[in-house]
Amino acid sequence: MSLDVWNELKNELQNRLSRAQYIHWINPISAKLDNKNLNLYCPNKMIKIFVEKNFMGIIRDVLSEIDSSINVIVDTKGTSFAVNKTVDNVNKVDVEPVDKFEKNRIQEHSIDADIDHNVMDKNKLRSKSKSALASSGVTKKRKFANYIQTYVGDSSKRSEKIEKDIADNIKIMQSKTFNNFITGSSNSLAFSTAKAAADNPTNKIYSPMYVVGQSGLGKTHLLWAMGNEICKKYPEKRVVYVLSTDFRDDYVKILQSKSNDTHKKVAEMQEFYSSSDVLLIDDIQLLSGSTETLNQIFAIFNKIFTKQRLIAFTSDVIPNELKNIDYRLKTRFDGGAVLHLDPPDIEQRIAITISKCKEFKIKLKDRDASDIATYIAQNCRNNVREIEGALKTVASEINKEKLDPNEKVSFDFVKNALSNTFVSKNKSISPENIIKVVCEYYHITEKDLRSKKRHRSIATQRFMTMYLIREYTNKSFPEIASILTKHHTTIIHGCEEIAKKLKTDKDIQNDFNNLIQIIQ
Repeated sequence: MSLDVWNELKNELQNRLSRAQYIHWINPISAKLDNKNLNLYCPNKMIKIFVEKNFMGIIRDVLSEIDSSINVIVDTKGTSFAVNKTVDNVNKVDVEPVDKFEKNRIQEHSIDADIDHNVMDKNKLRSKSKSALASSGVTKKRKFANYIQTYVGDSSKRSEKIEKDIADNIKIMQSKTFNNFITGSSNSLAFSTAKAAADNPTNKIYSPMYVVGQSGLGKTHLLWAMGNEICKKYPEKRVVYVLSTDFRDDYVKILQSKSNDTHKKVAEMQEFYSSSDVLLIDDIQLLSGSTETLNQIFAIFNKIFTKQRLIAFTSDVIPNELKNIDYRLKTRFDGGAVLHLDPPDIEQRIAITISKCKEFKIKLKDRDASDIATYIAQNCRNNVREIEGALKTVASEINKEKLDPNEKVSFDFVKNALSNTFVSKNKSISPENIIKVVCEYYHITEKDLRSKKRHRSIATQRFMTMYLIREYTNKSFPEIASILTKHHTTIIHGCEEIAKKLKTDKDIQNDFNNLIQIIQ
């Protein structure tokens, strides 16, 4: 019986969670049914805490549909945590923060995780590394205090301007931290995993890391946040960041130099990257078809991976969808932590808008601040750059009107400034209206749509309803859950599913566009 319940529960979780979430957090769990208690056994405390904090709502929701009389208990070697049947009690669970636990775990596993640095003599290692780098002659390997290093080619051919540009760029990127990365349902797993990796970069569980998302969703920000955090906590570590096309350009320049020591220079370039403790490679998909460059990346990857050091990539597509890139690299990307950044939900976009207003020094009237942030967030649905573009338009209007920099702008001012940017909404959109339109469009009843029973035949219609309400009203996840008689984690899952399908599924795209036309 226990296996039947657990297998059914796992199958449904596999459908509702991303592949990375399921593999890293659910698959390691074993289970046993004891009377009406389903005991879930986590292999370690980190997985237990993460599951309790992020997945218990959806586990309860699915289990209630299988057998509502079963209670869930999460165990790990001598500790247990019982989940009560009420949503309120689940939300009020007092668990140790993951961040705090990560710090303890670093100390507990320092011998295993940091064997390269703690068991061997650090001074000898540093001396050996410095000697190898100094002998290369390719670059000064300049390290700005607590900044990320970057490869800059032959030091003898660098001008003062290039040096200044490098320094300025690194200083700008140092502003990209975890503290100013706005999180929500669309990126919480990627954020928490990246932060855990920054806390303990020698733990092989985090390498390789592959962050995937469309342009403007914060991939580069997250990569730099990891690098900056590691530089801050571990100043002795070499953290290297490179844009994939810059790597290719440097490599091509060496090949085109036609000098007698081309082979030596290629080896020196490889040494620079492969000797790093942390290597961050941005936009790997841009190397599509660059066979020789990818061969260099592959060689560097293997060296870093063998040393159990951290290597992370970003891309706008999942590994299997990378075009004209060697299968060997794809399998290595897919074998690590694949973290998704999806378009931000309305609450994230509001928070981002408020944060960006401060960044752009746009001051809002106190009574209008919430309305302004909501108005912009509702009209900028795809990525952060849309929000930045809207705020730059507002800033231009402030400059045009020659307003005092300290003057706070009103909602009417912002709305007028953006009147040509946003399509005005002439019709009020309510959850009830959306539900009615969806039911008529798909020829289903409201009773079926709101039912607590699982109907796979109308799962897409339910998810579409959740997504539309979330995107076109001010309702929160718990409020939508109340309207549709679902748990709020189910609403989050439904919205994420539609957001993913809107990128690739033409039928979903057509349905969505048709529904929007009717609703508006």
